[in-house]
Amino acid sequence: MDLTCSICLEEIMNINTKKTLSCEHMFHKECINKYLNNNYKCPLCKNKNDNKKIIIKNKSNNIFQKIEIKNNTIVNKLKKFFTNNQILEFLQYLNTNTIISGSFILSTILNENYSNTDIDIYVDNQFDYIRLIKFLVRSKYTLKGNILDNFSYNYLINNNLIIYVDTFIKTTNNNIKIDIIYCKNNIKVIENFDLDIVKNFYNGSNFYVYDLTKILYKTDHINESTITEIKQKRIIKYRNRGFNIDIINNLPSEKLIDRN
Repeated sequence: MDLTCSICLEEIMNINTKKTLSCEHMFHKECINKYLNNNYKCPLCKNKNDNKKIIIKNKSNNIFQKIEIKNNTIVNKLKKFFTNNQILEFLQYLNTNTIISGSFILSTILNENYSNTDIDIYVDNQFDYIRLIKFLVRSKYTLKGNILDNFSYNYLINNNLIIYVDTFIKTTNNNIKIDIIYCKNNIKVIENFDLDIVKNFYNGSNFYVYDLTKILYKTDHINESTITEIKQKRIIKYRNRGFNIDIINNLPSEKLIDRN
């Protein structure tokens, strides 16, 4: 039986060029990937994953794409770290100079819960950095260590992308952790993360992602030549979270940032 892509209306000749959605409808990979840049439903059955609750707001010419989260999931996620009043104050500190990124935002976008998820806050303004530290101290957090204790950020230090990292833990619960990453350019740091699925951030007003399709389909890849012991652990961690992380050996060698 001939298979036809309902987007371009041409026959799917090669199995390597096809892509099947969770609803089992099949399309040309190039056609459906382009379609999903601005939609999150199947073009045939309009089936959607309600757990995602994502709508594309617009697509800019920048490297990141703004998206909208339907429900206020980030407030619910923050309840693990702060009281209700503290959440309101914390959100007021977020801006273009102070953004949250990493697996915390990934779990918020997908509306999933990951064990041992901390908050990574990237700050590139000294005033905001000091203000945030004072807020954490008032919120009963204690400084656990700095960059010398956190080898996950070694590459950032060596490549002059960040200045230092402060790790704070909740006084009443050592398993609750927040990292403040003081850097020269927070967006530049995120652009250089090793996995596209964690190239995301929230600035208090909007969520931004690098590749929404990879996030929704929980897939990514990493260059074999860049894998370190830390990255190997991260690959295992994300695979345990249900992500398909492929190791590819035909990509040009790149220097990328290890991120938790």
